[in-house]
Amino acid sequence: MWEKIADVLLDTLLDCVKLLPFLLAAYLLIEWLEHRAGDRFGAFLKRSGRLGPLIGGLLGLVPQCGFSVVCANFYAGGLVSMGTVIAVMLATSDEALPLLLTEGIGNGMQIAEILLLLATKLVIGVAAGFAVDAVIGAYRRRKALKTAPDAAKSEEEHEAHVHAHTERECEGREHEEYSEHGHNHNTLCEHCGCEEQHGFVRGILLPALKHVGSIMLFIFAVTLALNAVVEFIGEDSLKSLLGGSALLQPVIAAIFGFIPNCAASVVITELYISGGLGFGAAVAGLCTGAGTGLLMLFRANRSIRQNLTIMGIMFAVASLSGIILQLITA
Repeated sequence: MWEKIADVLLDTLLDCVKLLPFLLAAYLLIEWLEHRAGDRFGAFLKRSGRLGPLIGGLLGLVPQCGFSVVCANFYAGGLVSMGTVIAVMLATSDEALPLLLTEGIGNGMQIAEILLLLATKLVIGVAAGFAVDAVIGAYRRRKALKTAPDAAKSEEEHEAHVHAHTERECEGREHEEYSEHGHNHNTLCEHCGCEEQHGFVRGILLPALKHVGSIMLFIFAVTLALNAVVEFIGEDSLKSLLGGSALLQPVIAAIFGFIPNCAASVVITELYISGGLGFGAAVAGLCTGAGTGLLMLFRANRSIRQNLTIMGIMFAVASLSGIILQLITA
């Protein structure tokens, strides 16, 4: 009993330690962009935003779930599109690649088969990401066209209101800023400590560490609970759950892959290596197996509707792709 508890705690700590560098790097970058390069980075995203799903899909191939965590943070901050975060999540395989390269090759698996699996996930992720961004873009353009006449009228009324308000504000400001002696008493940032607050340590490092600390506590609690479930239920029971009908395997694997823990990708990969899971089911399960990325998405992004939409799209794409591949490779 105590050994199991110790194993759960150790596994949870290791999972969190693996994420720590990615989280710290992500929040340092976010804080730096906000304080130092917000306008320039915004312009860069506008120029390269359409390539987001392709770039995200390629980054998602990197082992571990670090880039899915980073992308979830960027999406919550409005820095990347929904298509980009979906591409990253679908392309991410968490612990699958290291297992395929070690245990897989040790059991006779060819490099070509591993590359085919990764390439399939990449194509699925990038295609789904571009499709989602295209649909959202078309919807926004259509909505903008419908509201254009009303928006133009409202803009004219707004400009007239702002003009009148500005005149009154300027008159009041002249009275406030200048005393009867003609001196300006509203000098900006003079001896107020703004330079210290916007320095690297207080302006970037400390806020980043604060974000990382609060999020790591959340991830630790959830991961601890999930590891406890996996430990006490047993991986054998989880494997038997996945070993059902060939056509149902992709759907079950896609649901199983949503477990925000590396155990999902480990179980799916080991079943695939041993022949207990078909190629399509492995692709489906690993497409939804974004590790802690989904957990971070729900922690960082306040819109539950958006988060559930992303999960729904991922499940539909993974399941459908898995069933098609299962039929082709049967």
